[in-house]
Amino acid sequence: MDREELGRQAWEMRAALLRLAMSILKRPQDAEDAVSDAIVRAFVRLDTLRNDAAVRAWLMKITVHCCYERARRSRRESLHEDVEPLCQPVWPREEGALLEQITALPDGEREALLLYYYEGFCVKDVAQVLGLPRPAASMRLSRGRRRLREMLQKEGRDCL
Repeated sequence: MDREELGRQAWEMRAALLRLAMSILKRPQDAEDAVSDAIVRAFVRLDTLRNDAAVRAWLMKITVHCCYERARRSRRESLHEDVEPLCQPVWPREEGALLEQITALPDGEREALLLYYYEGFCVKDVAQVLGLPRPAASMRLSRGRRRLREMLQKEGRDCL
């Protein structure tokens, strides 16, 4: 894959990358910075992409790593200064009660559900992006579905 093709694919995936980053970082400015870092890192490390067909999962995995690096850096910095309160996430294009419920799930479950249902990744790819064994990814999806179902039932909503 050449740089031009990577740029085109990254542009097409920007909403998905931002949605994933928001699920981890919660603050729009941090999520945008992490996505920018991930795209730059992808260009720098383009030679490590082994399979052009796996570029989506590869970019998602880089984004996850950049998000966790940014979160660690923010935690270290926050020990020495007052931190502004977290604002509500602003989700690109996607709005609605279901997505808001998903954002209330614990980190691992939220990320797995977003990758599986919103990005269309299979369990194997979810596991790869999150750096987990496949059974662990399946378990996160299962727990996330169960918690989401319970949350919706408490609100009196019908769910499958």
